[in-house]
Amino acid sequence: MSAVEVARAHREPPSRRTRIAFSTFAALLLLALGWSVLRLAWLSDDAYITFRTVENVVHGHGACWNVGERVQTYTHPLWFLLLVLLRAATGELPLPSIVLGMVLSAVTVALLLRLAGAATAAVATLALLLGSRAWPAFATSGLESSLVFVLATLLVVIVLRAAPERRLRGIALVTGLLLCTRTDLLLLALPPLVVAARTVPWRRAVATLALGLVPAFAWYGFALVYYGSPFPITAYAKAFAHGVPAGELAQQGLRYVGRTVTDDPVSAAAIALGIGLGFARRGTRALAFAALCYVGYAVKVGGDYMLGRFLLPAQTVAIALVAQSPFVRRPLGAVAVAVAALALWFVPGVPPALRPPSAPRLAERIADDGIMDEQDWLYRENGLLSPHRIDWQPGGIAAMLRATGYQGRAVVVAGVIGVIGYGVGEHVHVVDPWLCDPLLMRLPVADRDHWRIGHFFRRFPAGFLESLATGDNRIRHPGLARYHDVIRSVVRDPVFAAERWRNLFALWTGRANADLAAFVAERYYDPPREVVPLAAFAAPLPPSGFWFDTPAARSAQCGGLAVRLPAPSDAAALVVSATGDTRYTLTFRRSGVTLATTTFGYVGEPLLGMQPQRIDVPAAARPFDELWIDATPSPEFPAAACIGRIELVP
Repeated sequence: MSAVEVARAHREPPSRRTRIAFSTFAALLLLALGWSVLRLAWLSDDAYITFRTVENVVHGHGACWNVGERVQTYTHPLWFLLLVLLRAATGELPLPSIVLGMVLSAVTVALLLRLAGAATAAVATLALLLGSRAWPAFATSGLESSLVFVLATLLVVIVLRAAPERRLRGIALVTGLLLCTRTDLLLLALPPLVVAARTVPWRRAVATLALGLVPAFAWYGFALVYYGSPFPITAYAKAFAHGVPAGELAQQGLRYVGRTVTDDPVSAAAIALGIGLGFARRGTRALAFAALCYVGYAVKVGGDYMLGRFLLPAQTVAIALVAQSPFVRRPLGAVAVAVAALALWFVPGVPPALRPPSAPRLAERIADDGIMDEQDWLYRENGLLSPHRIDWQPGGIAAMLRATGYQGRAVVVAGVIGVIGYGVGEHVHVVDPWLCDPLLMRLPVADRDHWRIGHFFRRFPAGFLESLATGDNRIRHPGLARYHDVIRSVVRDPVFAAERWRNLFALWTGRANADLAAFVAERYYDPPREVVPLAAFAAPLPPSGFWFDTPAARSAQCGGLAVRLPAPSDAAALVVSATGDTRYTLTFRRSGVTLATTTFGYVGEPLLGMQPQRIDVPAAARPFDELWIDATPSPEFPAAACIGRIELVP
């Protein structure tokens, strides 16, 4: 066949037999995609962060993470509101949220098939969705990804299919909804929004934009008043306050893209193909540019620790651009895309959807770049079809505490705080050094040379935990103590209290920032050791044994403790009552000279109370007049590391 004949055959519409073959293949791919979504259905630990706030709403505590503190720990307001309605309608969240994700993902597929039109284009589109490892995995997860799928695809449908007089109105409305889903999604909508606005008179464009952005204006106005900031605290944690140089973040972002290429090549190929095909046609260039901008943004901010998730908005737009492209309406183009997608699906190994639900996870450790396949990591406990799935119940630990007769309010330090926060319930204050605390997240990363993307660990300032336990401001640094008062007023005082608004004004104008900056410069990176007399640890422990019920409790995590004895002691042993979920280093000293060092700890969980631990004093350390107690903070397993009582044993 000559080149002219090949070109003519390429342009001619496919025969009836070809259409039937492609329709059958598309139906098989659709069934396979449905199975893939069902097989991989799961819930992320981060989803339970939002679930905890939803539970607080339905129990009348307000939209808060810890009861009594108005802190926005979720990044997806529109998804959060959908979950509130879902919880009110069904009485639970985990399983209904998975179903909601499936429904929204199905709507996305329907929109994509509408864009595709022809069976040939449908085959290419479905093959890209099936071959992607990220798209089916995050079709559920309890996160906002499935909602993003719908809105991003709807944006493409409106840009390409809406009548000119309705296009700007539709794009403006979707833009407002995207902003209410996640602020950074504005990057997807802005290029087509600008192009559409240029086609109408400016007065009409402004009025249309204002009307379409009403949902976003309403939400950000509410957040500004209720939370004190239009942005969630996670934005401070991951973007505004971490202090990591931009160059290092960009390098991490490139590593994130590289991991996507090697571990999820179909997703990477879909993004590249969709952007390329989008730029090839004049009417889709704004959408292609939007997807490219979002990829650039992902690189700029360092990507994410969840493999594939942060590129999904760009990937969804790119697949929509592939679906409507004339290239995949032709049989040869559709076959080329489908064959390549299904072949690349197997390149990193057997696809997760084809592995049995009971299969062990693919990786046994997190890679050095900090990026992980979270769906694979958490599927055993959180997978819908996993035989080992745990049915996490809200408030279970708080109920257990109340059953023992405990009437206080517990304070728990945790790092992986989704399931923990959901499980402990509303009567437990959860301290998170990664994402959720309103003071800690305004501090920079504790170790500027060692950090993990998405997990910027903050050190506890001296007196911080004691302040949470007692309700008094016990922070040692005077500047940070004043800043803590400002933050505490903003998140705890009545919404319209005059004092709260004075502190809000100080926060918004930056007048309070000098105190925070002074603490960071003077104490944060090199905290001094706190000197405490031995007599401070002489009182007996309360009946509960909890550190947060012990007025004398001191955290040894920030700078350590220097316990001074009134006179040199020849004690043979010590009994130290401490939280048992960390390891301590105990140093015996006399007249400023180190005599001996030993370690103790790791004997219990946070809610088991402080554990008395006997430590024999080395012969070389007697007599001693000072004890140094240090607890090394662990970014993976942070702990309160509190000392409540010290006894000398002759």
